[in-house]
Amino acid sequence: MRASASCAGAFVDVVIPITTVEARVTGARRIREAKTAIRDGRYEHAVGLARATLDPVREACDTHNVNREALKKKPAERDQEERWAVFIQSAFNLFSGAPSDDAGTTEDFTWARADAIEAVTAAAGLLARLEDLP
Repeated sequence: MRASASCAGAFVDVVIPITTVEARVTGARRIREAKTAIRDGRYEHAVGLARATLDPVREACDTHNVNREALKKKPAERDQEERWAVFIQSAFNLFSGAPSDDAGTTEDFTWARADAIEAVTAAAGLLARLEDLP
């Protein structure tokens, strides 16, 4: 006989505002699709959708350029915008392993449910951050 363990849990709702910016609307749709993919056990697909969700975030935040400049500094010397750019670019780089099968690296990546949840949650939160941007 197995003893049943009691689990406590918590959740976070991420509301992505309705917008007229088409790329952000597409990002929100991808988050919805990723939630379905997680439910269906298609974790790699969910991570790939999370990666695609970061495209409008990277564009709106000029992540590529800000990150490039930030990496020239010591981490403690980076301002808040630079630290966000490093975070966004790091998430993008990690999540890019899902849709890629690069020999010797990403071809061996495996994605668990927890990985997919983290990727989708992070992407949704970063997309929601754009609410105050034009």
